[in-house]
Amino acid sequence: MMKKMWLRSLYSPLSLLWVLLLLGGALYLYPHLLSHLSLQREDLITALKGSQENLSSTKLPIFEFRIKTPYLQKLESSIPRKDDLLFYAPRQDSSLDPYVPGVFWSGFDQRTQAKFKYRGDSYYHWGKMKKSWRVKFPSDQLFDGQRRINLVSPKFESQMENFISYTYAKMAGVLAPLSYFVHARLNGKYLGLMLFVEQIDKYFMVNHALPEGKVYYLDLGGPWSEISSWESPGGIFRSQKENPDSELKTLTEVMKLRSIEDLPAFRSKIFSIIDRESFVRWAALNTVLGLYHQDSFHNIKIIFDPSKGKFIPIVWDPLMGKITQKSYFASEMILSRLVSDPEFQFQKNQMAWKLMQNELSKENQVSIVKKTIENIREDIYADSLKEYTKGSASGLRKLSNQKWDVESQKIISNVEKRFDYLSKEFMSNHIKSYHQMISKKNQSQKEFRGVLQYKGVSGIDMQLLELCSAVFSTSVSENISMRFVMGSDQKDAKTIHGKYNKEKQCFHFSYERKISPALIFTQISDHPNQPDVPLWKLSTRNIPFSVTISGAQLNDPNVLSIKFYMLNALDESKEVVVTSIYENIDQKYDLSKNETLDVEGRFINNDLVWEGDVFLKEDVLIKKDQNLILKPGTKVFLDSNVSIFVEGSLFAIGQKEAPIVFQASGNRPWGVLALHDINSNIELSYCHFKGG
Repeated sequence: MMKKMWLRSLYSPLSLLWVLLLLGGALYLYPHLLSHLSLQREDLITALKGSQENLSSTKLPIFEFRIKTPYLQKLESSIPRKDDLLFYAPRQDSSLDPYVPGVFWSGFDQRTQAKFKYRGDSYYHWGKMKKSWRVKFPSDQLFDGQRRINLVSPKFESQMENFISYTYAKMAGVLAPLSYFVHARLNGKYLGLMLFVEQIDKYFMVNHALPEGKVYYLDLGGPWSEISSWESPGGIFRSQKENPDSELKTLTEVMKLRSIEDLPAFRSKIFSIIDRESFVRWAALNTVLGLYHQDSFHNIKIIFDPSKGKFIPIVWDPLMGKITQKSYFASEMILSRLVSDPEFQFQKNQMAWKLMQNELSKENQVSIVKKTIENIREDIYADSLKEYTKGSASGLRKLSNQKWDVESQKIISNVEKRFDYLSKEFMSNHIKSYHQMISKKNQSQKEFRGVLQYKGVSGIDMQLLELCSAVFSTSVSENISMRFVMGSDQKDAKTIHGKYNKEKQCFHFSYERKISPALIFTQISDHPNQPDVPLWKLSTRNIPFSVTISGAQLNDPNVLSIKFYMLNALDESKEVVVTSIYENIDQKYDLSKNETLDVEGRFINNDLVWEGDVFLKEDVLIKKDQNLILKPGTKVFLDSNVSIFVEGSLFAIGQKEAPIVFQASGNRPWGVLALHDINSNIELSYCHFKGG
């Protein structure tokens, strides 16, 4: 019993000694542990207390901020309130330093003193639980050659839109900041998945091997044409309103050429101050991805390259559009002005098509998305602060891992569908040709007039091969001659004479023409807060033509066959679907290198477009499935008792300065303009009727 008591009394000193030995060993090993991890005492304690989450399995670079609590509280107190009047953060007072001090860790062995602040222009950057950050490094301790870096908190369901768009931009050869996902931590705790984005400043130009130029921002909600809209970054943002730089002054002056009447002057001057190739690529990228977040009032960043004396665009904060999103060119954005130039429009589409066949092929785009999903999956699953928004009016919502799985796969589906949609857009060119005999000048001459209608985005390379007619089979071929004229005005019109082929009883022609897309201009908004209105929309292009046959007989049939050879102007190796409708028959032609389009028409059963002087020798019937369109300034000359009967639609919309005139061709009155169905589309304005 005494022995047991003695042992018990020994336990307490032995236990105390054991504890002292453990503490002594820890104190001995502690400096070596610190040296190995390059951590300070408080860093180690914080790291040991904090949850490690997926540190061991992350595939991403690890960034950590060490900021003392009072400084974090200072940042929190500076956040604007979320209400209707203060949704966007105001510019910081330049006399105050918005940054707080701290320590920036890259991995576990790169430690740098730095300054930190919240960043972003809206609530969706600084109003979230996981906020967006900007980090500023000392001028003599740059981070990978950068003085300032951004860590952006993703705000949409897939969390990938910005990164994917930046990656595609670099693949397309468009200037864009360096970007990649990181595993972000704050004071030893996992902050979540963040997107690293390089800051656009003078260091950006050095890192991208650009000449030392100047960066300009448009983020204040003003138009391109106003000096006061622009800023230049430096130590602080400097408004260009006072003492503007000469190159920016030149750009804004050109952008003031806004009216349709100013378009020729705008086109002749704009490429003296902006780099055409860079803007073509930027516009092509917008087309391929349907980008919509660089618009008329924010996210615009351009660099002036002094070696070229021209501006270069930079992709910033890009977001991919919907599957069927048209290229988003806001009313004030420069791209909406540039595409009014048919040459720029064609170059943009041609570049977009080339990118889709090469760097931005469907396979390449999908591969990038799949690789990104795998790289960020573990960090997304561990991120308890991830949120998303459906738009500015919907607020923020928590993002579950299950929803992220669904949305990340949806990105793949959307990329594939967008590619297929755009491919179809580029490969679908709708061509119609209408013609009929409209006058018999004398017994030996017949005249056919018609119009070639084209609608598409790619443009068409057209060759006229031959014209045939039943006239040739009943007439003496030696006395037959044919003249073809295409074009609406004297400058554009070209007259060619065909060579008669007796064997085929056809005239062969050597005539080539590129048909580019037609654009209709719409309203231009002067006010930056108004909804963005596209400057243009795609329209049908009408190209009139006429055929005169000399040596024909009065009783020869009025049948004309025109054979065209047409190719997609963007890529002549690709097939194109063209639709031509005659006699209520829908014919489709696959236009590859070895196929031609035969256009035959005895009756006009679809849209008929009249312009210029139109001579009618016999009655015209516009059937129920037809549209008769008269352009401003058209003059219709009708012979005695000749009438126009409209069962379908009639659009005769003249202008005050260019009215539409219906009048007798001689001294005898013409018949009537008869509208059979009051429920049809009938529009008449500025129409004059004489001698009917």
